Amino acid sequence: MAYSTTEPSHRINVPAARMQLAGEEEGAFDRWYRSQPAFADDPHALLADGAVYPQRGQFGRYVAQRFAEEARASGGRLTHLREQALSVNHGEVVTDGGRRLQADLLVLAISHPPPSLPSLATPFATHPALIANPWRAGALATIAPEASVAVMGTGLTMADTVATLTRLGHRGPIAAFSRRGLLSRSNLSGSSEPWPGEYDRGTLRQRLRQIRLDIERAAEQGQAWQVVLDAVRNQGQSIWQGLAVADRQRFLRHLRSYWDVHRYRIAPQVAGSLSSASATAACGCWRPG
Repeated sequence: MAYSTTEPSHRINVPAARMQLAGEEEGAFDRWYRSQPAFADDPHALLADGAVYPQRGQFGRYVAQRFAEEARASGGRLTHLREQALSVNHGEVVTDGGRRLQADLLVLAISHPPPSLPSLATPFATHPALIANPWRAGALATIAPEASVAVMGTGLTMADTVATLTRLGHRGPIAAFSRRGLLSRSNLSGSSEPWPGEYDRGTLRQRLRQIRLDIERAAEQGQAWQVVLDAVRNQGQSIWQGLAVADRQRFLRHLRSYWDVHRYRIAPQVAGSLSSASATAACGCWRPG
């Protein structure tokens, strides 16, 4: 669903050079995109440091093209059924269209479900001013330019929403609310060497202290905090497996929200839209209490 968007303000959250399909050479998508007319038609995609953040739908186009190429090369027959699978028994799939399909191999590739309303908003589910799915084509275009907008949540979806409203010329105030009022951070705009830190030993508190010290050291060397967090992310599996159960629970209870906004970042162009809106008091984020 994420890569089916045609909204031009929605961009991938990492440089194109870091995105490719399994088994492809590093930079495959970046090279493909730079060869497409869409690259020349989007002057905002290329940053001063040479990194490219394409519109998100371009990766969807890339995947669709590669899929079609692989399907042709395989010599097999591809059948696309728009039906719901009701049951599976010994490799037989029964659909709501009455079909019974026998399979040697069954793959569940169900993606994410459409967004659902939090319980707090269910009393307003039928209100005409409520937009339950901001990714629905044209959903935000129905908002009057001077209208006041409240966004529940301050994460990646909120960033997409504000970027779209900014592109549409929205002039009214936008207020975003979440339990902690935390904003997703911008991805790194600039090249840097990988950070050499290792964080697979010690308690959660000891590792957190080491990460903070490394961020300070990185700043002294003229490097951004993102390089340290990238090193932590790359070691994420070993870090998690090495933590005691109590430390895992402590992380989920106290640190996960802070980790998420530093781990799941937004494209610099989207961060720029948020900064511009905040600077003009058009957008603000709050936490209750």
